[in-house]
Amino acid sequence: MAEPTELPNAFAPKYRLNGLYVKDISFENPLAPGIFIQAVEKPAMNVNVDVNILKIQEGVYETSLKITARADDQNGKAVFLVELVYAGVFSINPALNASEHDKVLLVDCASFIFPFARRMIADLVREGGFPPLLLEPINFEAVFASRQQAA
Repeated sequence: MAEPTELPNAFAPKYRLNGLYVKDISFENPLAPGIFIQAVEKPAMNVNVDVNILKIQEGVYETSLKITARADDQNGKAVFLVELVYAGVFSINPALNASEHDKVLLVDCASFIFPFARRMIADLVREGGFPPLLLEPINFEAVFASRQQAA
């Protein structure tokens, strides 16, 4: 029987996940407990998502999503503020050239992390006494393309 052969790196996946983790987390409910006894109209929501990459060692990177969501009442007072930095450590396929690393990290790896961060944001807001905040999916490919055009 023939020995199984390993596929060349060119056929291997673009990245391998080494681990996912919460890097930083915060939930503020500054109007509690009063917020729960008064009628509040639908708050104004402001959500910001930022993607960062950090080289840990050759071929190994951290991709992190920093998500900040703030709900304000009609008077501009914060109803709640949630901040989350959710990250993953990824090994990049060495067959990829250096110019492809940023795209893999900022698009593929960020897309992989997002559902976990989205669920955590929804759970934090729900545990804070509010309806869960369900973030819309993000097209990281389009975000990457706009970053490239701006540069």
